[in-house]
Amino acid sequence: MSRGHALAIYRAAPLGQRGMRKEVEPFLETAGEALHVTLLTLAEEGHGERSGGDLLARAAQARSLLAEAVLALGRARLFHPEIHTYSLAVVMTSEPEIHAELTRLHQLTSRLLWYNIAYLPARRVAAPLAPEDEAQLDVVVRGLARTAKIDRVLQLGWLPVLLLLSALGPIYGVPLFGLAVAVMATAIAGVRLAQMQRAELPAARG
Repeated sequence: MSRGHALAIYRAAPLGQRGMRKEVEPFLETAGEALHVTLLTLAEEGHGERSGGDLLARAAQARSLLAEAVLALGRARLFHPEIHTYSLAVVMTSEPEIHAELTRLHQLTSRLLWYNIAYLPARRVAAPLAPEDEAQLDVVVRGLARTAKIDRVLQLGWLPVLLLLSALGPIYGVPLFGLAVAVMATAIAGVRLAQMQRAELPAARG
């Protein structure tokens, strides 16, 4: 069974359509989520390029998630004996060779998803935003980006000094000096913001 097929199987019929009792639902939800995350953990690319330590850590994480799934399925099986699961000993008994162990864990996970397709809850698919919600989100994102740019300008060392001088000018009887410094600071900040926007245009187009 291919990994893509195993992921596709997991989108099973919604919970409750087959007469599941309410007390079983939390166990099936826990099992389904754990099995799904186990598959994602095992489906990462680049097995041959990773170090032995990385692969061992991935196998340990997958075993832990799979153990959580079989325990939850075992509790659900008390109410519905037709639910399939494995013993904890089967999950925790590992192959000595790490690639064989990753394959074994993937097979166990895929089989549990397949055998319990009628009982596991469907994965929720995110619905697209309504046009008005998307427009509002765009405004918020643009506002955050503008604020971030202003923060970056304010972090420049010379700007606080210029602003301080513009505030001290009128106090010491030199109002035109303060006004000139304020205008200079505003102009430089505007130029800096324009430079940031031009620098970000190629990245946005790419």
